[in-house]
Amino acid sequence: MRRSFHTRLKRLEDQMQDNVVTNALRQARTGPSEGLGERLLDTICSMKTRKHQDAMLDALGEHELAALMRPGEAAYMDTLPAAELLALAEGDPEVQRRFKMGYRRWRKAQGL
Repeated sequence: MRRSFHTRLKRLEDQMQDNVVTNALRQARTGPSEGLGERLLDTICSMKTRKHQDAMLDALGEHELAALMRPGEAAYMDTLPAAELLALAEGDPEVQRRFKMGYRRWRKAQGL
């Protein structure tokens, strides 16, 4: 009985994912544009599962993705090889750590 309940609950959560993402994005998009990146980041981090977070990131437009980045981060990311970007997107903790350290060094070298 418990197993069928969890199966039905998972199926329901999967069906509701689009609604959850749409509602969360609608709430994050309201308000002044200068706080958009912070609101989007808070909303993404509050999502229950990685699947919901990925769906939300997939739903963002180019302007919204740019709002999530710190100043100069996009220029730094352009210097990274595709394999490292892919590992970063997949959430590899070691690559994320190296990215943060490399970004700090890059900013210092750029005088930012």
